[in-house]
Amino acid sequence: KKSLRLRAILLALVTVLSVLPMSALAANSSFTDVPENAWFYKPVTYMAENGYMSGTSGSKFSPHQTTTRAMFVTVLGRIAGVDQASQEHLHLPRREEGLAEPYIAWAAENKLVNGLGDNKFGPNNYVTREQAALILFNYLKRDYTLTVSDEFLNKAPDKASVSSWALEAMKWATGAALMRGD
Repeated sequence: KKSLRLRAILLALVTVLSVLPMSALAANSSFTDVPENAWFYKPVTYMAENGYMSGTSGSKFSPHQTTTRAMFVTVLGRIAGVDQASQEHLHLPRREEGLAEPYIAWAAENKLVNGLGDNKFGPNNYVTREQAALILFNYLKRDYTLTVSDEFLNKAPDKASVSSWALEAMKWATGAALMRGD
């Protein structure tokens, strides 16, 4: 049952975060800019109703806003049940993105993220598909045996553009059908 719940959450997370840009501030499942006939309506509603994601205002989700690195680790941290107060002992090299700071600290402490070098996380930088794949891969491999297969990635015409630091994670993400194509 735990495995099925995790899969459902991950599929909703990947669907919304990897394909659909978002914002994550105050939960609401009745967004005026997320029509019921939109393909992403159910994942957005699920994530909002469970407090993992929210919108840019009380009635707006802003589905065309791009996801930042801070947003991505905040949503993952919420799914993981990170207690913000328990992260107070962790200090980032410099103050990062306010509400996201405990989640950024959690992600760094658990080696889900490595940052961008020079002790910078880049909270307002847009999360790339490579970064999203690596963060999810690092998160899941702590508790699960993941299958890494390059079958799909080898067929991708842009395989050569995948960064070396993200290659294993992209093989996993494409092999698991979490990310495919544009």
